[in-house]
Amino acid sequence: MAGRSLISLFLVLVVNVSAMNFSNTSFEDVLVEDTTSTTTTTTTPEHKKITIQGEATLTVGDADAFVNDPTAKVGVQKAIASTVGVEAEEVSVILSVVTSSGGIGDSRRLEARKLAAKSVKVEYTIETTAAAHEVSAKGAELSETLAAIDTAVLADAIKSAIEAEGGDTYSVAVVSFNSEAPVIEGEEPTPPSDGDDGSGETSSDGDAGSGDAGSTSTEYDSSKEDAGEGSSNRRSKACILGVGLLLAQFA
Repeated sequence: MAGRSLISLFLVLVVNVSAMNFSNTSFEDVLVEDTTSTTTTTTTPEHKKITIQGEATLTVGDADAFVNDPTAKVGVQKAIASTVGVEAEEVSVILSVVTSSGGIGDSRRLEARKLAAKSVKVEYTIETTAAAHEVSAKGAELSETLAAIDTAVLADAIKSAIEAEGGDTYSVAVVSFNSEAPVIEGEEPTPPSDGDDGSGETSSDGDAGSGDAGSTSTEYDSSKEDAGEGSSNRRSKACILGVGLLLAQFA
């Protein structure tokens, strides 16, 4: 009976030690998996804002009424946006009445000349965004589009947009339209020249750095796993040796 009890005790110890080894290995495997998942985080591309300002001069039948008409302001805003190819929300406009200087003459003729010389000044601002690696190309594209605007087409677009907003029908002509150079938020990226692989080398170094970091983390986890297994094996051998000595005393 004593022999059977000792054999049963031996089997229980062996099973417990094996369960401990499995538990330790599983826990360390989870730690390694968590470490790997946190190092593979994806990031969204950085976006930068492009700002372009400019002015336009319109001749309108009634400049004062045009400037004070909310639908006229919305019409100019939407017409510029559609002509340039951006969203209406990305365009803001300020309308004001400007009067050219009159010549010398009596007050009646001067007043008539001033009324006839009234025009509408449009100050517009375009604010849009683009990915950091595309912002320079997008700014240049917008600048080229603004420089190539057909004033007659823009005038028709303004009249149509005002009518679509339910406003009055105005006689509109675009006398002038100009824009400033685009302003890009932050540092403007410089595109690489032909044969210049500096950026490529930087990218490669960055990839190599991230790869080294990953391998370092893996080696560290592997060493922990090896150490854990060695400790468990030593405990197993000690338990088995102790049980063997105990059985030898009762043999």
